[in-house]
Amino acid sequence: MTQTQSYTILIVEDTYEHLETLRNLLQHEGYDVITARTADEAIVKFHKHKPDMVLMDIRLSENKDNLTGIDVAEALSKFRDFPIIFITGFRGDYLEEARKRVKYASFTPKPYDPDKLIIDMEDILRKFYAEKEPDFYPFRCDGNIFYLQKDEIVYLASEPDITTVHIFRNGKKDSYIRTSKLTETKELFFGKHPNLKQVHKQFYVNTNWIDTIHINGGSLQLKAPFEEHCIYVGEKYKENLKRKI
Repeated sequence: MTQTQSYTILIVEDTYEHLETLRNLLQHEGYDVITARTADEAIVKFHKHKPDMVLMDIRLSENKDNLTGIDVAEALSKFRDFPIIFITGFRGDYLEEARKRVKYASFTPKPYDPDKLIIDMEDILRKFYAEKEPDFYPFRCDGNIFYLQKDEIVYLASEPDITTVHIFRNGKKDSYIRTSKLTETKELFFGKHPNLKQVHKQFYVNTNWIDTIHINGGSLQLKAPFEEHCIYVGEKYKENLKRKI
């Protein structure tokens, strides 16, 4: 994983198998990981290691005071501000209670998508700690995360269940291939990109890279050095595209 900063994450999970799966995932991504299986252990390790983020299960067994993950998170948040993600199968009233009692709380349902969890964590950490890189988008490919600047991303193209992200970095064209559908890739990694617009069922294009639109011909031309790339414009996207340019 390519990180601009190393973060320490405290995982609080009472099921050993779930704890180890999550620990292995985060360590593979380059995080420093601290773990706890009980409420008491979580409190001790929080104060000792001062983690940047906490991943918390709501249901915690083996504690004499019958504390839930919400109780522990609320107690910890009285000492300092930090982001927390509840990873839980609970719904409804539990989540509403957590929102009311715990500052900076987010939620990931069980079973969780590893890719989405990592991307959500990076997004929350960057915003919370105000890193000076608001235009970077973390993209996961081949087990690594690459940080792409907003205007390095030129366009996304798809084949069945495969998406190619075309970029321009350091004066060179490059691309990353990911086994996932186009819309899924766009929403998971680039959902907040202000200029990445769908122009065809097979293409999303960064509008800053558009040189010419041939509406009648149903295509558009990108700026150099991508001018030879053929980008189709679908009929239903034409009017909307004209309004975006």
